[in-house]
Amino acid sequence: MTDFCALSDVKAYLGIAPTNTNDDAVLNRLITSASQFIRSWLNRDIDQRSYTDTRDGTGHVKMTFPNYPITAVQSVQVGQIVIPQSTGPTVPGWVFTPTAIILRQYVFDKDYQNVVVTYTAGYSPIPTDIAQATIEMVTFRFKDSQRIGISSKTLAGEVITFSQKDMQAATLTLLNQYKRVQMS
Repeated sequence: MTDFCALSDVKAYLGIAPTNTNDDAVLNRLITSASQFIRSWLNRDIDQRSYTDTRDGTGHVKMTFPNYPITAVQSVQVGQIVIPQSTGPTVPGWVFTPTAIILRQYVFDKDYQNVVVTYTAGYSPIPTDIAQATIEMVTFRFKDSQRIGISSKTLAGEVITFSQKDMQAATLTLLNQYKRVQMS
């Protein structure tokens, strides 16, 4: 899986010259860690890749998929029937939206594990707001590394308090729009 931002973008955000490689190993590790944390927090993959999902038929003509946005569909099979792609509004077959596959004049027959769909989903390239959230998380952790375990300190009679949150509010706002919501 790919990292959500480039080292050069993080260094630019931190104001580190491209020729200064002193912290490159740490920053690269933080980029990979932040990218994995974001994937886990979002509860979904973001990178574009291929999936083959085997699902229970619902008895309906529409089926949503856990990986999105769907960008291409390679095959749809219900039971022993390979459903063709629809080539027009009245032509039998499948069509897709960013989150679902819809059948025309077919149905996802109600049964267990009888639907097999191969499709491509995810973003390519990674959306800029996810990249920015990753950059912010990396810079926050990089700067925070010098005060690990310290929640506050007193300087010249003033108390400085450090955030103990996983991510800053602005980063949370950027990522919330991509988070998979679990349906019950």
